[in-house]
Parts: sequence; C-alpha cells; structure tokens
Amino acid sequence: MGRHFLEMTPLHLARTFQNGSSKPKALFTGKTSQVAVKGRKRNWRGFAWMRNDRHTDFLSLIEPARTVAIAGAGGKTTLMFYLARGCVEAGKTVITTTTTHIFVPSAAQSPLTILASMDPRLSTAAPALLKLKHVTIGLDVDSASGKLKGVDSRLIQRFRDLADVVIIEADGAAGRPIKAPEAWEPVIPPYVDLVIFVIGLDAVGQRVDEKTVFRLRRFCDITGLQDNEVITPDALVRLAYHSQGGLKGVPSPGRFIVLLNKMDRLSNLQLLETIAAVFEKERPPRQGSRVVAASTITGEITVLKE
Repeated sequence: MGRHFLEMTPLHLARTFQNGSSKPKALFTGKTSQVAVKGRKRNWRGFAWMRNDRHTDFLSLIEPARTVAIAGAGGKTTLMFYLARGCVEAGKTVITTTTTHIFVPSAAQSPLTILASMDPRLSTAAPALLKLKHVTIGLDVDSASGKLKGVDSRLIQRFRDLADVVIIEADGAAGRPIKAPEAWEPVIPPYVDLVIFVIGLDAVGQRVDEKTVFRLRRFCDITGLQDNEVITPDALVRLAYHSQGGLKGVPSPGRFIVLLNKMDRLSNLQLLETIAAVFEKERPPRQGSRVVAASTITGEITVLKE
C-alpha cells in the first residue's frame, strides 16, 4: 500500500487518494495475437489489436484532441477516469467534469474534486493541477441524489485554459448498457474536438426492455426494433450512425469514435467479427470516424473500422 494523503480546504470536497498502484500487465501488439477468452486461446487476425499495460496506450485513441466528450451508455464514467489516468501517465494535466450528473469520484478515480459553486474563480484548480495533475470539477453536490452536478459550456471553456486535456461526461444512462438520446441529450459543448459514443457489448443478444435500454422509445424509433426483440449488431450500427443517435450533438468539424465497451465480457470473439462486418458495410458518418472494441477492465483495444 502506498502513502495516503488528504486534501482539505473549505473550497473543495475532501478527497483521500493513494499514491501508488499495482504493476501493469503484459503488453503485446500486432495484427495477430494470442487472446485468452474465458480460458481458451485463439488467433485474432485482421484487426489492429492492442493489449495495454498502460493507460497511455488507450490515450492514443483520443490524441491530439484537447477537449473530449463521452456520450452513450455502458461505461462512460469508467472510460473518462481511465483516459484521465492515461493523461497523467503521459505527463499531461487533465480536468474531468460533467455536463449532466455523475457520482462524486472515488479516491481511486480522481485525487481531488472541486466545487465551482464554492470556488467560482477556480483559484484552487491551477495549484491542484500543478501538484496532482488531475482534478475533477463540478458545480455542486445534489443534496437529494448525492451526485455531482454538471457545469455549463462557458465554464468548461475556462477549464481548457487550465489543463492540457478536458474530458467531459456528457450523457446519462442510469446504469444501462445501451441508450438513445432524448431531445435534450447529450449535452456536448460546440467546441469539443472529439466525441466518443459508448455502447456496452453486453447489450448485444439481450432483449429490448427497460432493464437493458435507457430511453426505450427513442431507441426503438432509431433502430427499428420492437419491445422484447433481440438487440443485434445491425441495431448497433443504426444507433451509432443515426443523426439522432450516436451522432446527435457531435460538432462539425469534429472527430467521432464509436467505442464498444466491455469486450472482456464476450464469451467468444466471433461476435466482434460479425459486428466489424456490419460496420464495414456502412459508410462512416464523417471522415476520421473510428469504431473500436475495448475493455477498460483489461486494457484491450481492437480497432474494427477506421
């Protein structure tokens, strides 16, 4: 165990964090790799594959973007803090924030949370970034839910003057693995360089119902599926590339990545081949778009389409 520190002032939430982490796992890259899937091994051919032992490898997905918004469902918060660790490991300063609501970060996720309502000049942010490299900034803590309230786009513009990278959770999904946005969602500032639309791979093969899908009616309208039908790879493409789905609110010009998360939960990797084939048939919505399967648990990334 590493040493623990406690940052406490009247201007921000007290947040304990640990200075130290477990050693990373082995790294291998290449067009063909041995991949263990639930105890079995197979050759994985045809895709650019990375097994990451460092969060900085994941960071290569977003570079050179300075302002990143994450929308969709199935691991947005985990991805945001995973990317933030990558920024720190690469020697960058990073602010994580939200335009909606998120749970107040744990010590493992962020070393410090600053409340803009208590520090409107953000006077604590610069010295904290100098020392910690990563801080989270929200407006306030909601007394009813205990969640961190989001900030508006004008305040986020100020964040860009303070940190090398700003990562925004711009959507809510109530813990479901897949969603379609409502009229007011996602809340993406117009100056964002990159939008990552997240879909949980654990939604594929599940039935269309309230337990799996957030904003069920909107999802059905966009994908053409009906209640209790099975969510297919084709439905992922229709959702991701729809102007009122994954592309909703994406600034132009701006990069767009579809990130299929929770790859570690697949019983076999043939599903990725199927999904890749479906995306391959569809024309990407804009130049520079990418489709990536990943796991923020194991650090695996597979580029399915670019």
